[in-house]
Amino acid sequence: VANYALFCHVFKHDYDHARLLYAQCIRFMEWRGPDNAFVLFSYAIFCAANLEDDWDNIDAYVHRAKKANVKSLTDLRPIRYNLAKNGFFKLATTVNDDGESWYNLALCLQLAFEEYDSALEAYVEAVRRAPHDERILENFSRFLRVCRGEDPSKGGLDAYEVMRLREMGKLDELLLKQQPGSLKGPDLNGQRPTNSNLVIMMMMIHDDDDDDGR
Repeated sequence: VANYALFCHVFKHDYDHARLLYAQCIRFMEWRGPDNAFVLFSYAIFCAANLEDDWDNIDAYVHRAKKANVKSLTDLRPIRYNLAKNGFFKLATTVNDDGESWYNLALCLQLAFEEYDSALEAYVEAVRRAPHDERILENFSRFLRVCRGEDPSKGGLDAYEVMRLREMGKLDELLLKQQPGSLKGPDLNGQRPTNSNLVIMMMMIHDDDDDDGR
């Protein structure tokens, strides 16, 4: 049941069905015991993705999952959730390549593995594909504040500012390729790129990214 709940959640984005399955898993775990890290990590990510619980409760699920993972040296549940990361969350970004899949991967990396650099990149990919999804923006901004120490009210970065800097970084990288001898990009004949040239370059960046995704 837990595997199918995660499949509905991560691949199908059928959150109504996943919610019922997760509730069944939680009830069974609470009744039978002990805590199951796979169920707790998955449910914490689900609740965070849908803003369905407050962060105190989500953090409590994560804490219980991590405690269950170190129950003994022979407990294979950490490996099992590592397989969930690769076999569900990462694979979904390849199969679906949509904002929702990248968003779920970001939360997985953030909550279950504390891989904050990789989570940041996954959030960026999520926002690129779903720039108006308020859930993604809210959790990305919270991630920047809590996990990266950014506070927009004190001059820190928010989700859109991180996106802008990422795009400018790609643009700077492309401009370096316009040096003499480069065969990529529009031929500027040694002139400073105009606004229209920059637009063309940014379109090329996104086209290249789409090709890489395929």
